[in-house]
Amino acid sequence: MDRICVGAVRAGDIIIYRNDLVSSNLKEFIKSGKVYAECTQTRRNNIFYDGTIILQEWDKYKVKALDGSLVPEDFIKVGEFGDEEFGTLLFKNCIGIAKFKGLLIYIESSKISSDEMDRLMSVVNTYIVNLSAADLQSGIDGRNDWIYERDGYSRPYSGSGCECKCIGRFCSDRRESSEYIYVSLSRLYG
Repeated sequence: MDRICVGAVRAGDIIIYRNDLVSSNLKEFIKSGKVYAECTQTRRNNIFYDGTIILQEWDKYKVKALDGSLVPEDFIKVGEFGDEEFGTLLFKNCIGIAKFKGLLIYIESSKISSDEMDRLMSVVNTYIVNLSAADLQSGIDGRNDWIYERDGYSRPYSGSGCECKCIGRFCSDRRESSEYIYVSLSRLYG
């Protein structure tokens, strides 16, 4: 199946839809039983479907449970709980595969492509495998983080800190001149 832009997509009793979807169109989609409802691509908040649900990081999407099965725990780190039938998905600083209520959702980023991230992870993995025990010791400031620039050059963490509130091992923080990926070795090794 080719990749298409959709306004709403159904996976079992869960429907993920764009913020700009009119409620009458949503009701019609629910009654139709279709898997997806095509729409026109916009600048932001697009949902793509090619057999897999594809969302964009930092865009909000509404989610509806036809069986009323949503609970606050479903939205930890991925959005906001509304009630048993409604919530909002928001994936921050995320790329790759995410899970929501057992659904595999692919998250894309406008900051870095999947290929770039794979290449970057390969470089990071190479450095992590080659670290000595001395590299894993905390420095004077108690930190043992490394910073990886997009071109693959690495150096010890400079102490300037990452301003985002990401949860994972890696996060991208766009600076004025370039992008960095911060790797917390303490999260990787213990």
